[in-house]
Amino acid sequence: MTSLGELAKSSETVTDPKRSETTMPAHSSAGKSEQSLMEHSAILEKGKLRSANDTDDDDDCVPSFSRDVANRNLANATLYNASLVQRYREEGKILESGLPIINYVHIAKTGGDSFGLSASSLGQYGFGSFNAQYQVPAVQSLSAMQQGCLIEQSPSIDLDYDFAKHLYGESEVFCGIRDPFERAISGACHLGQYVPGFKDKPVEYVMRSFLESYTSGDRHIGACFWIPQVDYLKGEFGCTRFIDFDNIEAEFNELMEEKGFSEIKLMGLDDPFAAHQCSKSCHITKDDLSAEMRNLLETVYAEDIEFHKEFKHNRTITSST
Repeated sequence: MTSLGELAKSSETVTDPKRSETTMPAHSSAGKSEQSLMEHSAILEKGKLRSANDTDDDDDCVPSFSRDVANRNLANATLYNASLVQRYREEGKILESGLPIINYVHIAKTGGDSFGLSASSLGQYGFGSFNAQYQVPAVQSLSAMQQGCLIEQSPSIDLDYDFAKHLYGESEVFCGIRDPFERAISGACHLGQYVPGFKDKPVEYVMRSFLESYTSGDRHIGACFWIPQVDYLKGEFGCTRFIDFDNIEAEFNELMEEKGFSEIKLMGLDDPFAAHQCSKSCHITKDDLSAEMRNLLETVYAEDIEFHKEFKHNRTITSST
């Protein structure tokens, strides 16, 4: 009999949006042909890609990684601002390497896709995997993607040292920070919609399946969704600038203003290029989980929970002084 962990891994290996298709370059839109961009537009217009689990009764808008990639590429092509890029390069905000002086590491389900899409005006000079430098050197890039995650979603300590230095060594690294329970629920909700085999399954079922694999040693299962947030802060190239998910728009915009990228504002959920437009919210809280699941999360993410408490406490002190 197939265990939940085996089911999670086998389903995710075939169609998980960040493991099976990570070789698709998210930054490549700036040089795409008109025909290619029309193809991306068609994907978004159609709203779905047929899979074995789709039926004629499905809604027109169904989450898929291919749709997300099409949205990324079309956003880059449509919003790219060559004059802004040129000015940022002259001002030293885009380095000789082509990377910006601030960059982000994408902790899954903390707003990372919105961070990247918000800088679509920079095209291949933008944040994270939008940037062309995430594809070079090719050997390290391919090796990193073979772990099963988008490179931006891998903690820098999981990357080849020289590759991590190439991506983050000259930039200030920022990231989103979120309540660990909310993040886990959001991750299970997301994967439950993207991974065949989990469609219409309860969030706790999805969560238990992936956590079983993660705690058994499959660190990168589910596109790095289950790696603790604190792991992204570790090492020489870890995240050092934190954006509170509960105040994400204000803090992202403040950071951009502070670093001289005032033209970049957080992309709103109602924007035509907003991330994961076909995904649905699960409306589940920590209190809806079983006691067993809450205990499991408290064990697996003990360090995250402690860090988040301190993070919020420090923010409260700062705001009151």
